[in-house]
Amino acid sequence: MYFLSSSENIIIMEMNVFETLSSILMIICSVFGIIFAFLFIIIVVTHRQCHTLTILLVLNSTIAGLFANMTCISQAIYQLIDLGNDPLCAVRGLLLQAGTGVLYHTLCVQALHRLFVTVYSTRRYLQTKHFSILMVVIQWIFSATFGLPILLTGRITYQSGSRICQVKFKDLSFSYNLLREEKEFIESRDGQVDDSVLIEVGK
Repeated sequence: MYFLSSSENIIIMEMNVFETLSSILMIICSVFGIIFAFLFIIIVVTHRQCHTLTILLVLNSTIAGLFANMTCISQAIYQLIDLGNDPLCAVRGLLLQAGTGVLYHTLCVQALHRLFVTVYSTRRYLQTKHFSILMVVIQWIFSATFGLPILLTGRITYQSGSRICQVKFKDLSFSYNLLREEKEFIESRDGQVDDSVLIEVGK
């Protein structure tokens, strides 16, 4: 049987204290985020002058932030309880990543709207409310489903050090390398096609 030394025990205790403090801080920040999100939603709903397209897109981001803060609170509570690899751990990991993703996706929708207003100002159909609603619907569908392949393939696993279920860093590195190899293959194939075209022209 292997016994931990005193220095190893101190390191483990310090890690546990750090994880506990970070979970408590996450809960506090998320509570404030939820309160401010509800305040903003109430203001937008009760004031007609806020019913503009820009504010509605900001409201979309606020709803996404509300969802993200709720998932952070849930994850932080389970980190404090430390249930280990329970059956819903992978689902919470998916919701945490989806909550973070949906928040960034809503910001991308806002950026697209500003692009359409400034750069493509002559194309009025890109600035209509119906087109913006279509972008928001597509964004939420993508945000709700982009993490499902990771969950279904079992890549969201329990990390005992951080007491959280998430994608392993080596899986992220594998995905990055796979995309890089695919890009290099496409570039090399395009180069071969260009060379063959030049040869045919030379003939």
